Amino acid sequence: ARFLHTEEVISSSLVSPTSLEQLRSGADPTPMIPVFEIAWTVIFLLHFGLALLAILSLSSVASTMSVLACARWVLFCILVPVVGSICWFRIGRRNARARASEDSSQ
Repeated sequence: ARFLHTEEVISSSLVSPTSLEQLRSGADPTPMIPVFEIAWTVIFLLHFGLALLAILSLSSVASTMSVLACARWVLFCILVPVVGSICWFRIGRRNARARASEDSSQ
């Protein structure tokens, strides 16, 4: 098997003119798009946004909760952003609203 040398590849018609310039300058002819960095950034922003939304929702009903319960929910939403936020929206907010309506009826 015969291997092509760089000069033979450059002189052949297999390489486009722009790639020829990149090969001669030593640059990488196929720059990579940082897909993983973009994906992780989007995932982080979604986690952060969901936790922030849960904490803002928590602050709206915080006056009906004890300080300890409120602090537990905030820590849970910060330390476990996705699970904590989903639990707040599914369980905690419903319970806090029920307590608020019981307090207002008494």
